[in-house]
Amino acid sequence: FLLGALRISKRIYLESKATKNSLCVIVGATNEGSLIASYLKSHDSDYYPAAFLEDDKHKIGGVIHGFPVVD
Repeated sequence: FLLGALRISKRIYLESKATKNSLCVIVGATNEGSLIASYLKSHDSDYYPAAFLEDDKHKIGGVIHGFPVVD
């Protein structure tokens, strides 16, 4: 019984934590944008980066900290 309760409580906790995070888009694939993505990824934040928006054609299609750079 205790093992089942532990597994259920862990699942409820992880699901509630996953639904609290909101996806966000970082404008600018610069050093500052990279720092913001790194901070949001490593700290317990309500926001989680989905992608970088960039107008520089040389950066589009790349990946920064595991997030795509899009136009």
